[in-house]
Amino acid sequence: FDTQAEKKDEPIPEGLPAKVPVSVLMCGGMHSVVLTPAGQVYTWGCNDDGALGRTTGNDGVPGLVSLAQPVNGISVGNSHSIFYNTTQSNAFFCGLYRNAVSGRTGDPTKEPVLFGEGTFKKGKNTLVKIVSGYDHSMALMSDSKVFAWGDAESGKIGRMLKSRNRIQQSHKIEQVGARQAVDIFCTGHSSFYKNKKG
Repeated sequence: FDTQAEKKDEPIPEGLPAKVPVSVLMCGGMHSVVLTPAGQVYTWGCNDDGALGRTTGNDGVPGLVSLAQPVNGISVGNSHSIFYNTTQSNAFFCGLYRNAVSGRTGDPTKEPVLFGEGTFKKGKNTLVKIVSGYDHSMALMSDSKVFAWGDAESGKIGRMLKSRNRIQQSHKIEQVGARQAVDIFCTGHSSFYKNKKG
């Protein structure tokens, strides 16, 4: 994206002093995320809940997110962002999930933190893809298993929760009953998977 106008009459938002190549652009509830071919991530928009993954700079201007390594995938929801690397089979989370009952389901994570280390293991079964709805996420693994976590209302994470500690249970990354999955998709309040038979 060209972050600085070359002509005075060009209505391009103010930003960085140089052009940045874009591989993927995703928009969340009130924030945007760009992934570059080099595995860098730029974010801008509303940062009230930490979805930008950065604590410095002007939130309205694209800014570079500091990550421990390059990534090759991004996933965004209403108030969260996930940056992941399928080669290393790991993922970074910032922001938070919400639900209809309690609103925020925890404190915002303002800078990207590594998560899912016990699930997204490098080796035989590795991370293939992560997708997000408004307040929930799903992961597809190379062995066709699917995991989900986040807001559990309406069954969108594919499992029933016990009455006690519902929020902690819903944030736990657990396998769902998808069989022979080859792809996954989310809308705001629902989840889907495609199996090997199509």
